[in-house]
Amino acid sequence: MTLLREAVAEARSCSQNPPPTESTTCHWVIYPLLQAIGYQHQEIISQDLDSAGQFPDFKILPDSPRAWYLEAKAWKIELADKHVNQALNYANQNKGRWVVLTNGRDWRLYDNQLFGLAGDKLAVCASIKNAADLEALLLALRKDSVIGGGVELFARRGRLARLVLEQAVRSDSDLVKAVWNALKKQPGLEGLTREEITGVLRPLAASAPAGVESPLSAVAPAGSEVADVTVGQDAGRVPLGLPYGDAYERTRGKKPQALITPDGASAAVSSWADVAAEIVGWLGRHESLPSLPFNGAMSGNYLLNTEPRHASKKMASYREVPIGKSSVFVQTTLIGADVVHQFGALVRLMGLEPDTFSIQLGPAGR
Repeated sequence: MTLLREAVAEARSCSQNPPPTESTTCHWVIYPLLQAIGYQHQEIISQDLDSAGQFPDFKILPDSPRAWYLEAKAWKIELADKHVNQALNYANQNKGRWVVLTNGRDWRLYDNQLFGLAGDKLAVCASIKNAADLEALLLALRKDSVIGGGVELFARRGRLARLVLEQAVRSDSDLVKAVWNALKKQPGLEGLTREEITGVLRPLAASAPAGVESPLSAVAPAGSEVADVTVGQDAGRVPLGLPYGDAYERTRGKKPQALITPDGASAAVSSWADVAAEIVGWLGRHESLPSLPFNGAMSGNYLLNTEPRHASKKMASYREVPIGKSSVFVQTTLIGADVVHQFGALVRLMGLEPDTFSIQLGPAGR
C-alpha cells in the first residue's frame, strides 16, 4: 500500500471521529495528505499574509513560479464557491493559477486562468467518499505533476467530463442540440426530439462512475502505485501508465533503448517513435486493438487511425504498423512523456496493466 493510499485511508477514518475545528482538520487531514504526495515542510507555507491583508491557508511551492494555494475549511462546513474567493484573489495578485478548496472531506480544484466567478473556474471535484477519486486529484497535485504540466491535463479532462455530463441531461444544452442536429435526419429517427436524446443520455450519465468528475485515467489511474514508483525499481527503466508529470520527469533528457513487453521479450528501439510503433505492433499481434481512430488524451488529434490523418488534417509525422492484412497509422510527434502516458491509457483500455510494459532508458547522447 502506498504512502498516499495509507494517508487517504487515515483521512477517511476521520468520518468516525471528525476533527472539531478548522485547524484540527488541517492537522489531522490536510497537512498529512500534502506530505503523502511528497511535499516537504519547507514547501508548505501556512497563512502567508499578502500586501492587501489577505492570505490562503496554505501556499505550496512558495519559491516557485508554479506556486499554488489551498483554502481550508472545517470538516463540518459544507463547501461553497464563496469560500474560495479570498484565495482566488490572492492568486490573482500573485499570478498564481491553481487554487484548492477543501474541508478535508471534499476537494475542489479551481483554475484561476479561466475568466468569471469562482464557479466558472471550478475544474474538478473529488470526495473522500471515493478514495480513488481523491487519490487521483492528489496525484495530479504532486510537485512533479504541477511543474511538469500534469495538473493542466487533469483539470482539462475533469472539466470536460463534468460539463459533458451536465449538458447530457438538459434538452436545451448545446451538446444535446448538436446531437439532435446530427441525428434527426437519420433513417428511422424522423421527428426525433431533444427530449428523446436526453432520455437516452440521462441513464448513461447517472450510471457514470463517480471518478468521471475527475478522470484521472488520463493522469493518474485509480489505484495507482506511482507514489512509490521509484522505490525498489530500476531507475533506468520506466513503466507505461505514469501520470504525465512523473513521465515527463522520468524521461526528460533520456533516450529509449529497449521496450520490454508483458511476455518478457525485449525489442531494441532508438527513438520514441520506435517505442510507439513497437507497442502497437505487439498489441496488434496479441490483442484486439480498440475501434479506430483512437485519440487518448490528444485534444482532437488521433493517436492511432486507419489512415494517416487526424479529424481535420494529415498527421505531421507517423509510422505505418502492419496488423494482419491491414495497417494502423501511429502519430509519432510525441515526446517521451506522451508515449509513456498516452500508450499507458491505450493498454489500460485493452484490459492490460500498463506497468507490464516498460522502457529501458539511457542518456540522450548515447
